[in-house]
Amino acid sequence: MFGQAYVDQLGVHVFESQVFEATNHPVTDVAIIEDGEVVNELQLRSTDSVSYINATLEEHPDVAIVAAPEVASSTDSEMVIDSGIENSLLEDAVA
Repeated sequence: MFGQAYVDQLGVHVFESQVFEATNHPVTDVAIIEDGEVVNELQLRSTDSVSYINATLEEHPDVAIVAAPEVASSTDSEMVIDSGIENSLLEDAVA
């Protein structure tokens, strides 16, 4: 759900993006597409755990992570992107 919400949000901007069809796609969850070519891939982490984000960064330091604002603001890595989608909104949507 987080992945689709983020892709929907990106669609409003200049980028074309897509969630990978395979739920077990290695390392990344979303492709950013420009002129029909994948120009970037991102990991999505819907979590309130900064330690989980830090562990993911250690495991894949060259892959950007998109996280909820609550977590993104608690990290000091430029590899963590604020999704603009609060965890509470996702929790409400699945409740």
